[in-house]
Amino acid sequence: MEPLMPANNRLPGRLTLVISSLEAGGAERSLALLANRWADQGRRVAILTFDDGSRRPFYALRPAIERRPLALTSRSASAPAALIRNAVRVRQLRRALHETRPEAIISFMDRVNILTLLAARSLEAPVVASEFVDPTLYRLGWCWETARRRTYPLADAIVVQTASIARRFPAALASKIEVIASPVAPPPEAAASAAPSNTILGMGRLVRQKGFDLLLEAFSRLAPRRPEWRLEIVGEGPERPALESLAGKLGVDGRVSMPGLTDSPFDRFRAARIFALPSRYEGIPNVLCEAMACGLAVVAADCPGGPRDVVRDGVDGLLVPPEDPNALASALDGLIEDPGRRERFGREAVSVLQRFALDAIGLRWDDLLSRLSAARGRAAP
Repeated sequence: MEPLMPANNRLPGRLTLVISSLEAGGAERSLALLANRWADQGRRVAILTFDDGSRRPFYALRPAIERRPLALTSRSASAPAALIRNAVRVRQLRRALHETRPEAIISFMDRVNILTLLAARSLEAPVVASEFVDPTLYRLGWCWETARRRTYPLADAIVVQTASIARRFPAALASKIEVIASPVAPPPEAAASAAPSNTILGMGRLVRQKGFDLLLEAFSRLAPRRPEWRLEIVGEGPERPALESLAGKLGVDGRVSMPGLTDSPFDRFRAARIFALPSRYEGIPNVLCEAMACGLAVVAADCPGGPRDVVRDGVDGLLVPPEDPNALASALDGLIEDPGRRERFGREAVSVLQRFALDAIGLRWDDLLSRLSAARGRAAP
């Protein structure tokens, strides 16, 4: 029996998504949610990754989705070697794209966008490049920055998370920019568990962008007054040694746990009382939305990107100035002091499920892909 197709038949029936890997991360989470939705519609979805496929996807994918690892992540010893290696990557990626016969291509994140736009030039399918943070807030290096300036005009559309990020792109690309936030899926039903503990929770990749050093600084300021509270930072990344060392220097290592990655983040949310997002810059942070979907009171840095688009300050959480450990400590301490306010924020926070619902965000993507396919059809000889 043929799968049921949605009423919008202009939506391409064969979609190829390209991403570096399917490990834990916000872009990976968004890809998995959208890919599963399109597969459920009866679309044929293929996912090309640059890794070797030795690790299973962190987020569950529908069995019908084709996963094709390309093993393109080896490092180069010099700049000339890197240029040659990237030329090989483009050639291999072009071959894989041809083999999946896409009617639309979506790539995820900077370097992958660049390589995909180069590889897809010989295909008739529209190409969408998606950015998850403000590209002016971090540097890719001279070669990659030059490549991004040259290749992004080749995209049929560039999807960004928020209007503030859209404004940071050059005016020449304005007609290609589409603002579509990351979707949020309802959390799984909770199994019977113990009541939440007095825990402040942070979660994300252990990199400088996420600001966990700032969270440790903030916790060290309130810890002496709150001996019954602890901090947990869930995630993995290259900053782990520096963060563990900082916790020791601040004298809070006995009250801070860093358990690594988890395949059950919602259990962690439900076991905590406060969620903290101390990032230096963001898009629409999936982890923040998921914490709120679990009814958790949140404190987020009002950093460039998306936290302000998610948290309604004083209604369902608190926004504090970015890179300000004192302000972060004060906000956290205020929520510790006032359980009633924490509960009110938690009740309001679950509205994030309506504001960023997968169905609504998916329809925005459907509309974009339909428009791009129609435009390509009109332009075809």
